[in-house]
Amino acid sequence: MLIHIYRTCKFLSEFLGVEWKVVDLAEAYKKDRETWKNDYCMMHEMTLDKILADLQPVYFDILDAAKNLVINRQKDFWFRKDYILFTMCLNMRTENLRMES
Repeated sequence: MLIHIYRTCKFLSEFLGVEWKVVDLAEAYKKDRETWKNDYCMMHEMTLDKILADLQPVYFDILDAAKNLVINRQKDFWFRKDYILFTMCLNMRTENLRMES
């Protein structure tokens, strides 16, 4: 699941022009193996927590950039193409999400 979330966020950050401030996954895996020397799990919980903590602010930046794309830069297209998505973006308040995290 982490790999999927990581790759999706990385793709979206590149697509939307959001700065990628997250540790390289291959490097994190290598360092995890060197630190914990554990073959019983794919990655130690502390490493997973660090990666997820790094992903969190980037995730919110991605949401803000996607929202901006849908309701500002491509408003007419998304209004006609997917009104539900457009309305969800229009009503999304990421500042509330950031404060809760």
